[in-house]
Amino acid sequence: DSWSEYPWRVNPDGYGSDWAVFNKWELWLNEDSKRFINTKTERGPFCESPDVADHAYEDGKATLKTINDLQRLKDMQKPCFLACGFWRPHLPFNAPKRYWDLYDRNSIPLASNFFLPDELPKEVRPSTEIKGYGKVDLDDIDFRKEAKHGYWASVSYIDAQIGLILEELKRLELSDNTIVILLGDHGWHLGEHTFWGKHNLMNNATHVPLIVYVPKGIKGKQEQVVELVDLYPTLCQLANIPYPLEQLEGESFKHFLTGDKHRTKDKAFIQWERGKNVVDQTYSYSE
Repeated sequence: DSWSEYPWRVNPDGYGSDWAVFNKWELWLNEDSKRFINTKTERGPFCESPDVADHAYEDGKATLKTINDLQRLKDMQKPCFLACGFWRPHLPFNAPKRYWDLYDRNSIPLASNFFLPDELPKEVRPSTEIKGYGKVDLDDIDFRKEAKHGYWASVSYIDAQIGLILEELKRLELSDNTIVILLGDHGWHLGEHTFWGKHNLMNNATHVPLIVYVPKGIKGKQEQVVELVDLYPTLCQLANIPYPLEQLEGESFKHFLTGDKHRTKDKAFIQWERGKNVVDQTYSYSE
């Protein structure tokens, strides 16, 4: 329903007493609606799948803006740096219906380790963010299926946006002299250890995606330890830009991208709140 049907929701004089009284969702939500609205946070459901165009959501709009920026930057005929941030697959898992339709929900495997490890310290816990949305029942198997379906749909939605940007990069004939890095800032539990979200030092939360394209670089997958702090010196080396050698925790991994088998880093360090984590190619140790 449109807000015009509830004129008392609008207070032209600001947040006055009328607003305070009628800002309680319980006053007008019926019992079915309460399943989809979290009345404590006033957030809607944790996912949705409307039949809309990609640019109906902010990530689709970001794609269109990035394409326009690429066109503008090419016309400048100068070296440039462009960053594009996408929201998905962050909560809520809202993506156009076509991306949900890519998957059969009943064929999506659920987490096989839906249990807590023995003697897990009480400090290790999942994010509570998803509990701030409506339509959430962490113990319900239908919720677990829908949540994973929504996450996969959100990932495919962003995959399509990245594809549009890369197609424009190629159309503008910029692919042969442009470095492209795809990364995320954290992982996400989808029922593993009964967790939904991040905010812990389990591998699902700390292992991030990282894909790098370098013109005339090598292809393939590298099984090496890399940290996000390594991105800055790596980009500098690839672009022949000087950087302070004695002031950075990060180390360049350019050699992984150009065929040199030289290895510099054998472990990564991660911290969340009072927990510390060290990871190498074999172990992940936290305390």
